[in-house]
Amino acid sequence: FKCTKGHQDFTILVVDDQWQSRAFLSNFLSNLGFRVLEANNGAEALEIALEYGPEVIISDLIMPVMDGIELTRQLRQSILLKDRVIIINSASIFEQHQRDSLAAGSDAFIVKPINTEQLLTLLQQYLPLKWLYDKQPETSLPIPAPLVGPSPVQALTLYDLVIIGDIQGIIDYTVQLEQQDAKLASFAQQVRYLT
Repeated sequence: FKCTKGHQDFTILVVDDQWQSRAFLSNFLSNLGFRVLEANNGAEALEIALEYGPEVIISDLIMPVMDGIELTRQLRQSILLKDRVIIINSASIFEQHQRDSLAAGSDAFIVKPINTEQLLTLLQQYLPLKWLYDKQPETSLPIPAPLVGPSPVQALTLYDLVIIGDIQGIIDYTVQLEQQDAKLASFAQQVRYLT
């Protein structure tokens, strides 16, 4: 993507008490070139935000110690952080949670699992950047029959990389699979195409 200042200059703080959610977002955003900080709860996030001043804070709604709504209120009361972009995310689809988050001062509310396209749209809306997408191939990669898949252990490793959103890790691992077993070449190429 292209933006008015280098994307490395943008810091995003990811706040979630679930490590899987933090890891997914952190890997996704890091792979795009953002500096990413992590916090386990709102109180920890407030300390980190005061120290590092991230441009964007993406916070879970329900957490121990300090939830996302209270974190938002505290950030909006801070002279240093009151203008930062705050995006609340939650598995809760209750409209009341969304209203409470926006009333506390968040800029946006997104539902988990996070739709990465929606997140990219929000980041473009609130930061001086513009996404430039690669052109998609006009035809899809044909899937040869029969397609030989990985072993259960290899599939689990690939699954773990997908869950944490490690795009480069997926690409590297499929190259490794292809080098280890030529029968997996079609599978590896298809996974890279989808990645």
